[in-house]
Amino acid sequence: MESSTFFSRASDFSLFRPVFNMINVFADDASTNPARSTAPSTRLTPDRVYVQELLFLRKGYPLWHPKPAENMPEAYRKEGVRIGDVGLLNESGEFYFLFNACLPADDPVNSGRVPEGFKPIYGLDDQYTTRHSEEYAVGSFVLSDPAAIQRLDHDGDNGVSATIGTPNATRLSFTSQASQGAVLILPEGGRKEDHQQLGVFLQYAVGCAQSWYKHLEERGLGNSKMTLYLVTGCDKTRAWGVASFTNVHSDSPVTLDFESGLNFGDRPLTYQFTRSDSATSASGTDEVFLAQSGCVFLRGFKIAIRKQWLSRSVTAIHLPNTNVANFKLDQPKMKTMFRRKRQMYHPSDTLNQWILDNNPKVDVAITHDDDWASVIKQKDRSFPGDEELVHRLSKNLKILKLPGQDNLYGSFETGNQLTVEFLEKGPEIHETVPFHSIRQSLVTGQENVEKK
Repeated sequence: MESSTFFSRASDFSLFRPVFNMINVFADDASTNPARSTAPSTRLTPDRVYVQELLFLRKGYPLWHPKPAENMPEAYRKEGVRIGDVGLLNESGEFYFLFNACLPADDPVNSGRVPEGFKPIYGLDDQYTTRHSEEYAVGSFVLSDPAAIQRLDHDGDNGVSATIGTPNATRLSFTSQASQGAVLILPEGGRKEDHQQLGVFLQYAVGCAQSWYKHLEERGLGNSKMTLYLVTGCDKTRAWGVASFTNVHSDSPVTLDFESGLNFGDRPLTYQFTRSDSATSASGTDEVFLAQSGCVFLRGFKIAIRKQWLSRSVTAIHLPNTNVANFKLDQPKMKTMFRRKRQMYHPSDTLNQWILDNNPKVDVAITHDDDWASVIKQKDRSFPGDEELVHRLSKNLKILKLPGQDNLYGSFETGNQLTVEFLEKGPEIHETVPFHSIRQSLVTGQENVEKK
């Protein structure tokens, strides 16, 4: 089959036993399906469904596109996402790399990419990096709801060959009659790594936030809808398959077949979805460097700043220590928001927006993925909605001031940032901006009228 017959503007790809499916990617109205409503939009694209469904598993932020972009430096593509990366989540669920905060400015990964006056993070100890090289075994898969998504048997092997991930691999299959769900397949397994000194990362990020956002403006990304991400952990693999589905009807159940390609000599295995009934799927491998460069789960700090702060001059960056100045914060009265356009959903964006909206003296809001993950309860049927998520975390909000700076930042105390002394509890949930206003800002980018 000629690829150009179907995709006249595409190049450098081939179709492996192609299967095309037309599916409905618009979710039911939240009023008719409240248990599955987690984010502010009712239009759910496949990548959005995938993210929402796998967030509930508390593994971090799932990436629909695990592979590093081809226009990134070769030194970066060899490894992919790593601890210390600073970047953005784009609209399609891909991590866009800017620079690495743990490496010197002249490292090949950072060459020509770091902000002016850049200094790498100081005070990290590698002994506090936890690594699990076999976090995912060969033939592993992650299901959004194991009770609702079943493996299919193939000749009595429970849906997966004992040798999947090798030249003799067969296939891995699933079926589901659930209305919505997601599947991640790791045919060759994968690894996990996290740095435990989150307090060091947090204070460094706050101290550099203004400089980093100025850097975005200088690179033409200043009006971007995306907010900065500082990576402190990730799950990696060489080969992967991702799939999601929504609005599935019982008379058209989901069926997924995931298979390895033919093995030719020393060429590395490739994998494809050969069947994706009532679902959208994608797959990929690192065929160039043969490394575990694909990032399937991301963990780190999401950083948001008040827009007006950028209009002030950037002073010398003070890398903070653990001492906090004595400061008394007035109760918030002014409710303001800065402009945001549509973006890929991330729970930390909602939390950061809430911090800024309800604390007019705070210039930086910073939330770690462990913060929202810590309040997901075993009895939850799905990922908490925005209002419930903030309600669970609001009592942990603290307002801080770093030495050498006049600016304040807001963060949640959830047992992660152990090197920071906290100043004052944040406002209760009933004092916040209405959630329909926050959703409107995050989704449409429309500014709210200031309320007194």
